[in-house]
Amino acid sequence: MTVVLFRLVVFLAFVLYQSFAYKFSWPPYDKLRVFEEKRPPIDDEEYLRRCPSDLDPDTALKVRNIIADVLGIDAEEIHPDHSLMDLEFLACG
Repeated sequence: MTVVLFRLVVFLAFVLYQSFAYKFSWPPYDKLRVFEEKRPPIDDEEYLRRCPSDLDPDTALKVRNIIADVLGIDAEEIHPDHSLMDLEFLACG
């Protein structure tokens, strides 16, 4: 009985911490906000302009849309120079 009660208290403390952290922009939420401010969404034309010139435009946009669908984010948030870690950060935010 005490083990169950202890787990419940730990779980509630974790939930309270997460909601408090989100409300007051403590990390990691503050990091996500700064990341999004430095990299605003870009449209398809800007995305293609930043891509290498030898890349097929249709393929680049298809890959961008597939990645956005898999991660559950808007395609406009994906930049050509994002690393996989950047994309994971966007998806978790």
